[in-house]
Amino acid sequence: CEMMGPRIFTAGELIDGPGSVAPFGTIVENEEQMRAEVRRQAKFGVNYIKLYTSLTPELVKVAIDEAHSLGLEVIGHLGYTSWTYAANNGINGLIHSSMATPLWELMPEDISPRFRDLANPSKNFNINLIKEWTEKFDINGPEMENLTKALVNNHVVVDPTLVVMETFCYGNDLTLRNKLEPELAMPGSQMQIPMSKQHPLTQGWSDENFRAAQKAFQISLNMVKKYYDSGVLITAGTDAGMPWVTHGVSLHRELELLVQAGIPELEVIKIATSNGARALHILDKTGTIEVGKQADLIVLS
Repeated sequence: CEMMGPRIFTAGELIDGPGSVAPFGTIVENEEQMRAEVRRQAKFGVNYIKLYTSLTPELVKVAIDEAHSLGLEVIGHLGYTSWTYAANNGINGLIHSSMATPLWELMPEDISPRFRDLANPSKNFNINLIKEWTEKFDINGPEMENLTKALVNNHVVVDPTLVVMETFCYGNDLTLRNKLEPELAMPGSQMQIPMSKQHPLTQGWSDENFRAAQKAFQISLNMVKKYYDSGVLITAGTDAGMPWVTHGVSLHRELELLVQAGIPELEVIKIATSNGARALHILDKTGTIEVGKQADLIVLS
């Protein structure tokens, strides 16, 4: 049957490796299992295969090769596989920023192994590494240059979801929670959270952890600006559904953060509209206001 509704582009169940901390999704341990899982999802008609943090580089490459052979694109929330490796091996999109990415790959090769557990989520995630990382990261270093070049040369779409990382890094700031979940902060709200409660996923962080994480978040803004200046296709997403990340409100905050990163306001509007359509390969139908395109817009006073 047919019904009125939004166009939805879907990924299948996320695919992860042994040691996964995801309470959902599918675990694969070898090439045969990976190819079988990608083929299974393809039969359901998904648009994307989504790869997760515990997958090894070898299995990430297998997934990309199998998905592409079936005409599917691949997106990744990666941790133990570097963005540079994934980009050079054909991944189509990468999501998140800051500690939800393999920050270890941006350290000099001789010290990067000690930062392997600074990728979230993973069972060994160690927030105590973040202070040292902020002190040693060089945005103009060869690691960052290699990553940016790989993203541009391989036409990888990056969706930084800055807003969800802001909720982690500023998880001790209830004014941010009240901004992102306004209905919870309203007097008399039946859903109101006690004002002493911080972000549920940062309960064990110390004051020093938060200070370092907030410094890392500011670095993440600079990284996104570097991607933009280099020609990486940036899109606007939020990871809505995570704690504090309310649908609608969070998208507006994401756009504010992109402006805060130094991207011009009009360019941020393009990121939220035409870049999204371009990433989904529907720019010929929507994403810009042109004769012959679908009127997928609203007009506000």
